[in-house]
Amino acid sequence: MSNPIPFVLVDPRMPPAAHPPGTPKISCLMVTRGRLPRARLAIDCYLRQTYPDKELVIVTESPEPELDEHLAALNHPDLRLVTVPPSTGRLGALRNVAVEQARGELVCQWDDDDLYDPQRLEVQYGILRQAQAQACLMQRWLLWWPARRRLAVSRARRWEGSILCLKSAMPRYPDLAQGEDTPAIQQLCVSARVALFSLPQLYLYVWHGSNTCTDTHFESLWSNATVRIADAEYDTALKRLALRLPVREYLGL
Repeated sequence: MSNPIPFVLVDPRMPPAAHPPGTPKISCLMVTRGRLPRARLAIDCYLRQTYPDKELVIVTESPEPELDEHLAALNHPDLRLVTVPPSTGRLGALRNVAVEQARGELVCQWDDDDLYDPQRLEVQYGILRQAQAQACLMQRWLLWWPARRRLAVSRARRWEGSILCLKSAMPRYPDLAQGEDTPAIQQLCVSARVALFSLPQLYLYVWHGSNTCTDTHFESLWSNATVRIADAEYDTALKRLALRLPVREYLGL
């Protein structure tokens, strides 16, 4: 397509923005199940965040030695691993454990197989604060299918995985294996003031073949995307993304 991808690129060397005193802690919540190669990149995206007061709560079922070793090697005080027994429940129950373990005033979903711009937390918190809202959600994000060389800007909707929310306002997730975040976000939009914004470059949703949803689901997202990028334009767009995100490392998995 001839439409340019609507990126608002920031100089990757730009120093972090100043934050007002008393900036609240944000707890990023990541549930992971044996997907260490991709989870390592999600953790890397977290460590690149410019927002100062944060933590990453990593919830996993049963011990995962490789994950333990990786976190030990990083030796970073922001990273907290919570191991629960396999009988804890499905994905929704594990997300509830992550919320319960959060020490921050705000919680942010941080899926273990997607990639995030270094300013995701900083920008979302700024929008939340400006809107005097209890939560905020992206209306559009980027869709990436590396195996088929597809990149797109999604259609407008409330993307559940982009949630940043006051912990006190966050509804419980139903104990479902997939689709658990949709009813939770529907409830949130009824019970809280939710700000919506459209900066798709902050979040790269990746289809890798082992997602909880099927490839038919991604085909539907692709078909309904606002902008679709393929062929010659794909390489140019990916180079631009690589200024901010570890896309080359993802391709090497």
